[in-house]
Amino acid sequence: MKVLATLIGIVVGLVVARHGIGALVGGMVGWLIGSGFFGLAAAGLRRRDPHASMAALFALLGRLAKIDGRVDETEIAVCELLIRRLGLDAAGRRVAVESFQDGKRLEFDLTMAYTELRTSRQHAPLFLDVFIDMALADGRIDPEERRLLGKYAWMLGVRESALELLLRRRGGGSRRGGSDDGATAATRGDPYAVLGVERSASDADIRHAFRKLVSRHHPDKLAAKGSSPEMVKLAQQRTQEILAAYEDIKSARGMKS
Repeated sequence: MKVLATLIGIVVGLVVARHGIGALVGGMVGWLIGSGFFGLAAAGLRRRDPHASMAALFALLGRLAKIDGRVDETEIAVCELLIRRLGLDAAGRRVAVESFQDGKRLEFDLTMAYTELRTSRQHAPLFLDVFIDMALADGRIDPEERRLLGKYAWMLGVRESALELLLRRRGGGSRRGGSDDGATAATRGDPYAVLGVERSASDADIRHAFRKLVSRHHPDKLAAKGSSPEMVKLAQQRTQEILAAYEDIKSARGMKS
């Protein structure tokens, strides 16, 4: 892609300027286009908008909810729960709802959302958790949902093997215990699934999984990277869920800290 764009730029430069400088400038512009420089620059400008990341997240959730051909109440409940967990103000809620509705329209262009997703890799653990919540909301993962999850994971820099492991740990689409919030995360009622370990895991493995998850989701890390207050709040809640799950398992097993 870079080579083709560079060659096109050189040809255009020669046609317009009719000398070597034109070819050089055209080649440089072509290379920048092929490398995605302008897309990244545009993403950087959009990040000044405090709602840009949230708009992208909810648009992608809307597409994930709709991709299997229908959006049911459990998927809408996942969206509503996330809005509450993020503590969005009126303006933020409006952006979230409108973005979710946009994403549901299969003709809606998600290019901007995809670009934003590529620049949000520091949020990969949180985003993947939310995406998997949506995919599991109706009790199973449709093949089209699985394909889209793979695309989202790739854009976040997460390998397919890592995504597959996460899905297996989350039940791969089997519904687990519910909650007072309606359709929440499919695994929220199972402390072992929250930590991503089997019930047969050793105490040492459970401690290792707990420490790894706390490190990945620690809100101070996101705050230090300049993440929005909403994302930091989501990380805080996720960390609390991990802590609660670990305490439940410790209590049931009589584990020492």
